[in-house]
Amino acid sequence: MKRKTIAIVLATLALFAWNAISWMGLPFHGQSLQPLPDAVVEFTKLSSVRLEDGVYHYPGFPEDNSPESLQKLEQKLATGPRIPLMVYKSGPSQLFNPTDFLQSLLINLFTVGALFLLLAQVKPQDLRTTLLACLLAAMLTGFASDLALMNWYKLSLEFVIPNMADHTIGFCLAGIILFSVFFKRLTYVA
Repeated sequence: MKRKTIAIVLATLALFAWNAISWMGLPFHGQSLQPLPDAVVEFTKLSSVRLEDGVYHYPGFPEDNSPESLQKLEQKLATGPRIPLMVYKSGPSQLFNPTDFLQSLLINLFTVGALFLLLAQVKPQDLRTTLLACLLAAMLTGFASDLALMNWYKLSLEFVIPNMADHTIGFCLAGIILFSVFFKRLTYVA
């Protein structure tokens, strides 16, 4: 149990470190996120609308599905612009909020826990099998989330590829640690 806990904690820290390096140290994510110019956003109008915190899109899908409303939506889409996905957070926020880092660490812990359970089912006998299982888990994650979001919310490929690379590299780093610290020492009976 002690070795399992150590393996999961070390793999969690490795995944967290990789994500921090990828997002804060490497240029790929920053290059794929374009800042919205202040001139585009009329902050006085935005504050008078009193939006609730949440995820928005423009033009929004009509509340009624009448042919007229759908036709107006099609016209707006045909002429543009379109904002498929925008997160709105009212009030002040902090760039490097310690709570966000703590939540990220917790998310990484659950991710590594799930990866550990997957590897426990695979019962890897070598590093190659471990890496293959981690690669498949990363691919499933990327296909089900990143590529699906790219399809429906029109995310750019330049945004999606670094995210999928993060899954792959992070899962494989975690897998190497999980194998080296825990699974390598197990003897499986056929």
